[in-house]
Amino acid sequence: APTQNFGKINAAGGDVFLVGRTVENFGTIGAVDGLVGLAGGNEVLLKASGDERVFISAGDGAYVNNAGEINSAMAELKSHGNVGALAVNNSGAIRATHSTTKNGRVVLASNFGNVSNTGVIESRSFDGSGGEIEIRTGHGEIHIGGILNATSAAGQGGNVRILGDTVNVDP
Repeated sequence: APTQNFGKINAAGGDVFLVGRTVENFGTIGAVDGLVGLAGGNEVLLKASGDERVFISAGDGAYVNNAGEINSAMAELKSHGNVGALAVNNSGAIRATHSTTKNGRVVLASNFGNVSNTGVIESRSFDGSGGEIEIRTGHGEIHIGGILNATSAAGQGGNVRILGDTVNVDP
């Protein structure tokens, strides 16, 4: 059975991880000063600290979907995936903008399979400057049809990295 959230999950001072072969968020997940991690796979490693804390090493056909809302300091949506299939999908909203101590960072990644964003991803660092957004796949396509915003309200730029075999961007 898939790991699913249809309600509201909030970590006042920590992190939230949803782990399973298939992970889906249709509700709201918040971790104001922490990380929200959605991990799809059979073998998942979670690190206590670092820029990236979710690692997937196995799980053919694994899938992560965010159709809800994620509000955190950092967010990682990762899946092992399957070549030719959708592995990570964001059609909702991911906002890594709320921390007073951590730089905003959002990562959507699959080892195998396609990654798609048709929703909104916003990232800002704690000092108000632009944050980081990274979308990548080891073997697959990336589809960008939504909004990626790594700039601050004051217009300071951040970093957006898109790494894949094929990248499709809708105007």
